[in-house]
Amino acid sequence: MSVHIEVFPDPAALAEGVARWLAGTWSGGERYSLALSGGHTPETLYRLLARDPWRRRVPWERLDLFLGDERDLPPEVEGSNFRMIQQSLLAGLGDLPGGGPHLHRWRTEATPAQALEDYRRALAPWARTGPWPVLDTILLGVGPEGHVASIFPDSPALDTEEWVMHLPVPAQPPVRYTLTLPVLNAARRVAFLVTGATKAPIVAEVLQGDAPPRQVPARGVRAGEVIWFLDREAARLLTP
Repeated sequence: MSVHIEVFPDPAALAEGVARWLAGTWSGGERYSLALSGGHTPETLYRLLARDPWRRRVPWERLDLFLGDERDLPPEVEGSNFRMIQQSLLAGLGDLPGGGPHLHRWRTEATPAQALEDYRRALAPWARTGPWPVLDTILLGVGPEGHVASIFPDSPALDTEEWVMHLPVPAQPPVRYTLTLPVLNAARRVAFLVTGATKAPIVAEVLQGDAPPRQVPARGVRAGEVIWFLDREAARLLTP
């Protein structure tokens, strides 16, 4: 595992930097898998990607988009990650000459058992070389207590052999779907997108603390390549 940290002056500059980085990972003619995160910081990135010049530079027709986690809410309701991604990214793309990306969403209108089975089936083509799906890139945020996706401290998603879970969480809404830690760690690369002074304490704890992953799940993310994209405020408590 390699860990890199990049610091930008503000959230807008961070979104531009992540867009450039993502464009550099999309090469060749094969399909590419990208798991998206919810939250305000990635929403800025999605709105940027839906506009030119990024709208023209991204090979959208070759992208399989996943959601790292989802709140157990109807897809049209405020707070749904799918709704945010639909409004900020997909709606802005419109009709693309080569076709748009294929978004695999959690079917929260189905039963949990059916929704989990559908997501396993969508992930299965990416599990060609081992027991876990190997996604090309996963975007993540980090919560104030160190949660990633919907993996909170002491979550069963930290040490399960399942790919996906439907589980209670200590947040609102209190039930969510999530990729598990083994799936995050099987990815070729993981990018954390973190902005704002309120996140500075947990960024410092994850990157320079010693708490175990059971207490701070973000410390358990050990994909092939891990990059932290931070704005200046989120990085302010890091020591050189």
